[in-house]
Amino acid sequence: MSFLRFAVATEDFGSSLKSAIRRAASLPVAGLRLNARHEVRADSFGDTA
Repeated sequence: MSFLRFAVATEDFGSSLKSAIRRAASLPVAGLRLNARHEVRADSFGDTA
C-alpha cells in the first residue's frame, strides 16, 4: 500500500496560472504548488483578499 501523495508545480506548465490550474485539474495529483513570488501578483487580489 502506497502512502505517497503527489503535487504538480503550476509554473512547470509554462502558461498562465489559470490555464495551469485547469491543466493540473485533469492530472491524478493530490495538490498544486504555486509560486507566489512570480505567479501571483498583488494587483490580482480584490479588496477582500
